[in-house]
Amino acid sequence: MQYRLRHKWPALGPKGITALVAAILLMVGLGWILRQRYLIPPGRVWRIGFLNAPPHYALRPDGSPAGFVVEAVELALHRRGLRCQWIWISESPEQAFRDGTIDIFPDLTDLPSRRKQNIHFSAPWLQNDYSLLSLKSSGILKAADTAGRQVVYKASVILESVAER
Repeated sequence: MQYRLRHKWPALGPKGITALVAAILLMVGLGWILRQRYLIPPGRVWRIGFLNAPPHYALRPDGSPAGFVVEAVELALHRRGLRCQWIWISESPEQAFRDGTIDIFPDLTDLPSRRKQNIHFSAPWLQNDYSLLSLKSSGILKAADTAGRQVVYKASVILESVAER
């Protein structure tokens, strides 16, 4: 036995054709907008900021970056077929974002104050641990033992945040 399904499409008429064309144009338009918004243009060169902060980054004598963060980022970019330009920044990364100097800063510490500055943070890919060093004779065994005592640290937003805790 052989069955043949015959399905006749209903006649659309002028209103139906207009609605179909409008729906197709709407889908094409939405597709174009989503492509522009979410896909990376093939010729895009990402401006990546770096500081002279070994071992994460180091500034070579020729002005180019070195360090393990640079190597990791370049490997990831290469795997995705993306291009970049490394930009040494003399100001803070926050200021470089505000000025439009950079698009990415690969290892910016996620702080509440930075979240208020319209900076997007991805899931962490790098973690730093900090230690408290003291003489045995000081009696300081944990961070709480520093209450009311002078603590010295290198000036930085991150270390200041850690020292305040």
